[in-house]
Amino acid sequence: QTAAEARATVQQQKESVWNWPSFLDQEPPSYEQLRSDYKTDIDDGIFRDMLKIPSEDWVIETVTRNVRTVESALTDSAFSKQMFSLTLPITAAEVPHSVRVCANALTQNWTILMKRFAHLTQNPPPSRADLSLSFFDHKFSVDLDSTNASARSSSSAPVFPANQSSNVNRNSVLSTSAMPSREELAQESDELVEELLDDNGIAQRNSVLTRSRDRICLLHTTTAFAQSRPSDPYHEFPLTRLGQEVTPLAPHFHHRFLVNIHGLGLRDYVIEPFFTSVFLYDTSANKRVSEIFSCDLNEDMTIVLLDNQRPEYSSQHGIAATCRKAVFSLARFRKGKEMESVHIVVRIDKVLEGDTSKSWELYSKLQPDSTDHKTRDRIRESAAKIGKRLGKYQAAFAIATTPLKVAIDATEHHQLLDLDIWTFHADKMKNEDFSKFLCDVRRNGDSKGRRKKLNDVVRLSVQTITDDSQLPQSLLTSSFLRVKPFSNVREHLALEIEELPAKPIMTPHSEYKHILYIYPESVNFSNTNFRNIACEVRLVSAGKPLPVVVVHGGALMHEALTPVAYHNKVPELNHEFKILLPARLTPEHHLRFTFYHVSCKEGKDRESAKPIGHAWCDMFMFIPAETIELPVHVDPLPPDYYEVNLRLVSTTYSSNIYVHTFLSKSHAYLAEDVEQIDPTILKPIENLHLAIIDDPAEIHHFLHVILNLLFAVIARFHDETIKQLAFDAIVHIVAMVHFEHTHMDRAKALEEYLKYAFGTQLNYPHSCLFFDLICLFSNLAKHHNDDQSVQTKQQRDQVKDNHATCITRSWFFFEAIVRATAHHLKATKREPVPRSLRFERQYYRELSTLLNILTQAVSSEQIHPESRARELCLSLSFFLRDLLTYAFLFYLCTTSQKLLVFDHQRPDVKHLLP
Repeated sequence: QTAAEARATVQQQKESVWNWPSFLDQEPPSYEQLRSDYKTDIDDGIFRDMLKIPSEDWVIETVTRNVRTVESALTDSAFSKQMFSLTLPITAAEVPHSVRVCANALTQNWTILMKRFAHLTQNPPPSRADLSLSFFDHKFSVDLDSTNASARSSSSAPVFPANQSSNVNRNSVLSTSAMPSREELAQESDELVEELLDDNGIAQRNSVLTRSRDRICLLHTTTAFAQSRPSDPYHEFPLTRLGQEVTPLAPHFHHRFLVNIHGLGLRDYVIEPFFTSVFLYDTSANKRVSEIFSCDLNEDMTIVLLDNQRPEYSSQHGIAATCRKAVFSLARFRKGKEMESVHIVVRIDKVLEGDTSKSWELYSKLQPDSTDHKTRDRIRESAAKIGKRLGKYQAAFAIATTPLKVAIDATEHHQLLDLDIWTFHADKMKNEDFSKFLCDVRRNGDSKGRRKKLNDVVRLSVQTITDDSQLPQSLLTSSFLRVKPFSNVREHLALEIEELPAKPIMTPHSEYKHILYIYPESVNFSNTNFRNIACEVRLVSAGKPLPVVVVHGGALMHEALTPVAYHNKVPELNHEFKILLPARLTPEHHLRFTFYHVSCKEGKDRESAKPIGHAWCDMFMFIPAETIELPVHVDPLPPDYYEVNLRLVSTTYSSNIYVHTFLSKSHAYLAEDVEQIDPTILKPIENLHLAIIDDPAEIHHFLHVILNLLFAVIARFHDETIKQLAFDAIVHIVAMVHFEHTHMDRAKALEEYLKYAFGTQLNYPHSCLFFDLICLFSNLAKHHNDDQSVQTKQQRDQVKDNHATCITRSWFFFEAIVRATAHHLKATKREPVPRSLRFERQYYRELSTLLNILTQAVSSEQIHPESRARELCLSLSFFLRDLLTYAFLFYLCTTSQKLLVFDHQRPDVKHLLP
């Protein structure tokens, strides 16, 4: 046989692979019906074991949600007692519907669709190197003739050497098996050999590329796994089902650090109490990136000097009153500038007594081992007198700082870090000035000698936490809930510190939090004679303050005060208030800020503090995450304003107006009467795309809640307009979540949602969500090719973007349809029904329409690049394979394959088939 004839034979054999048998044009018999008709013959036959198909190929299981805390903040008892007893006397039934929806998303058990035999149809994807080494060279007839000839002349020469495949790479395997060598072809006497050996022959080069391409495809399809061509930028294509690698949503901490404050050198003087707080600050963003950790480093004899004006410093008052360890977390802490810009800041305040320069002179001269007891006693008596009168007011005294990386390196070398403290005037520093101050101290200390300092005052250590086993045995969350396992040993007690990232973290909420951080920035009393200004904050309901303000040790108080700005009419307050918000906010809830002028000098008829103004902030309608200006009301009323920054850390309320409005309409989306549609519920769904543009982090945070509500709207409403609006919103969200992913990657947040949180069909068993999703998907694909239905350019662009998302992220919609189908069978108890009778004929018609549209889009080269077309083909294959578990779809499979192979305009369409 000549070389040309050999190649023609191989090409014919290859083409015959795509010749479809005639029986595929016919509808196959129903498996359940066949077993019923021939039950006796099958059960008694020798092939009965081979014909047994498991009746429980899939099962829906309920898995208990794992909670990392000992107590849950959202149990029925806690939900009614802890969260609402602080407000008006209400019952749990009066909780806002949006709050309940968000709470259920954080507490409900997982409903998981288990595909028990999916592993039999899909193995873990091997690497390209493993694929090349797992196959021998394929020997064609031309090669075999040459091999046989040499075998006859040699006594022993194996056809397939054992170590042959291990010494060649994948490209060499494909190239040598695709075409014989020049020497072998030169021995043939056929006149076509010269043309085949012509390097410039176009036909020859195209033939080589075609054969090599097809053999790559065949090689990879034998492993149920499609690989791209070497010229494709995406060399690996690991498209798989949702399997065991998808884990439930849980709190994820990227980088964690245990900060231990070992001591404060100032307490060695045993003269007066100090108030110590620790936080992380990012100088590159000019922002505080953690909440404040308050720790008590005082001796008992100095706390007595406060005369019970600070009850939170009693060891019996707060759960973490004696805690000196804190666990900080950072989402971004990589090598380079990010490591250098994050600083540990230790701030030290003292009781207000006037100008702090005198205190600095005192501590500069005194030594801990000084024998001048008379001076010490006199100073201590003065401190007791001041503490009795002004013990509840404090002022900034000193600050210590070091880069976080320096502290970590010192601890790794088993060294404690001693920090110097510097004079600090907080009332004169904005965020930009504070960043410059930290950088100046880090680089050259006080090069200009403008600040006073004391050496080696604060001692601390910082340990990097890489896994949960390194956490303290007694750990509290930022909401003061105990983390499992909790040992109740106070010496091991530590507190988790809430991260306040400079850039939003794109992850869904995983546990209940409802905290409001308030940062008073500045106040203007320049038109008055008042100075020594302090600000008090309260959360008031029906005219009564609520004990929700968190102070030292986690104690809940009715109010809290900022440090006093001494002799400053326009101070920078630079303080943080933490409020545990009640779950139910009413129109009667508001923040009340009261401003005081504090008198440092003692007089016979002089009050220690005098109220000089008030400001209010409503908490019911909306809590913005931004700096707001509030009017300060005094008598007479001046044009004074008070700047305050609010930072909401909540899993039930959103700081974005569009997300907040959408969640507030949840009662309408889930109402019992869905026949009449209130026009006001359409606009919040339309405006979700504005939230995606303005604040994508909020969409990520409430991802599971928003998707559940949108799927519920599709399932429950009969109006096509609102269904289409909800589906378009889902498409926009899927595109946003995948924004930073390549088109072959799946967003982990969406995988977690589909596997563990998607259960709309089970909640509404009489709906047909799976059918609605198929229809909406088909309509979107139809509109892409129907220019008459789209009027404006903006609408055309939107439809084009939605169509592109449905194609490139088709896996999400296919998985949603498959899972909704299984949930429908479970909810309606139709699992025992034969697959051919489970669904109406309309279901098959719509499914056939969808498949025809998608397969035609692939075959007509509407989808580019080629890798996206391959992805869609594989997604369709998984989709049909999964639906075969629930329905009778053999003819749809054959129809789709024939459309791709025979009705195509794409010359390489066979390469796209899985």
